[in-house]
Amino acid sequence: MTAARCEVPDAKHVVINPGDRAIEADRIVSLPELFGPAVRGLRSDEHGFIPIDAHCAVLGAAGVFAAGDATDSPLKHGGLAAQQADTAAAAIAAAAGLAVEARPLRPLIHGMLLTGAAPLYLSATISGDRALHSEISDAPSWSPPSKVTARYLAPFLAEHAGGQ
Repeated sequence: MTAARCEVPDAKHVVINPGDRAIEADRIVSLPELFGPAVRGLRSDEHGFIPIDAHCAVLGAAGVFAAGDATDSPLKHGGLAAQQADTAAAAIAAAAGLAVEARPLRPLIHGMLLTGAAPLYLSATISGDRALHSEISDAPSWSPPSKVTARYLAPFLAEHAGGQ
């Protein structure tokens, strides 16, 4: 249920408004509505997130790039933020005249599901706010198999921070 105002009169009940609906539950999880930083001088959407294009350039602000949770990307994930940073860095380098191909962002999420036994490895190719293709396996399909997957950050973390 989204856009609801909830009251928790006791540990097993939630009253949801509008509508004054009551639910009995064993567990209750509540997530706040997300808001971006609404950076003064930059365009932002209705929730304060910075709109970017496929090269992570800020719309309406020539020469400005953004990456990470402050952007209007519907998915917030450390690996995606690092991929956005790689994309922005390549676009900046190309604009500065370096022989670098500025490719549009092609987000790919990798994750490890801890099961209590052997972990499972999850991958999904993302377009907009949807996975176009996803898979699960017993072995990672990326290297190094770390929490954050990005061209430069993952190898750096693997070497300097034990892959975390």
